[in-house]
Amino acid sequence: MTRAGYCRAFTEGWESAGNGAPTVDQVTGTLIETQRRPVALQALPHADLLPAPLRRPLVGVLVAAVGVFVALAVTVAHTSAAGTLDLWAYGFIADHHSLRSPWMQLAVTFGEPATVVVVALAVTVLSLATGRRRLAALAVLGPGLTGIVTEVLKPIIGRTIADGSFAFPSGHTAGATAIGLLLAIALAGLMRQNRVAGLVALLAATVVGAGVVGVGLVNERAHYPTDTVGGLATAVIVTLTCALVIDRVAHRLHR
Repeated sequence: MTRAGYCRAFTEGWESAGNGAPTVDQVTGTLIETQRRPVALQALPHADLLPAPLRRPLVGVLVAAVGVFVALAVTVAHTSAAGTLDLWAYGFIADHHSLRSPWMQLAVTFGEPATVVVVALAVTVLSLATGRRRLAALAVLGPGLTGIVTEVLKPIIGRTIADGSFAFPSGHTAGATAIGLLLAIALAGLMRQNRVAGLVALLAATVVGAGVVGVGLVNERAHYPTDTVGGLATAVIVTLTCALVIDRVAHRLHR
């Protein structure tokens, strides 16, 4: 227990004694009770990256992401023009002035390779310093493999934009999503109470953030809308798979 914890225990023991000098038993009892109280934010070094109640739902999300990615990849493979879904998305963005805000272009920065590397490195260092080795592994594997997978898939799928560059899946959207998922899992790991609800909210925020990055890329004409959806799906597939595998391996090693 920290020094602050001992001081709080002694104070509560004093109060329980009616502001008289507390007995040894009263202080000892208060110390035990204080240690048992849940802490709102405290990392558990060996806690699962993905809480058990969310594993099946997140596997479902992973499978859905695979389905979305495959469907889009088949649709846009070896094309160089906007498809039906892209044209609909262009129209939707044009009809909503807020989606053409300069802030959308600024959000693209979060998907830049340099940003992804810096954030991943920072999370890795902090995780190792606090004994959260699973999170450190995810910080390396999640964004790293996401970047590799997007670059490998681009020439295979062969979709190009106006300047002839390969576009599907979007690397910037994938990078931003991978970092968002990493931070969501990291922050949820600090929660001792309502961790499941907290992680769900953080994951939802990640999807929204990735959407903002995607809109910024579309506004810059750097990608077709479906490229950004493909990037998001790629990051979800890779990051959730890494988290599930890391948890599984850790369970076997601690048997």
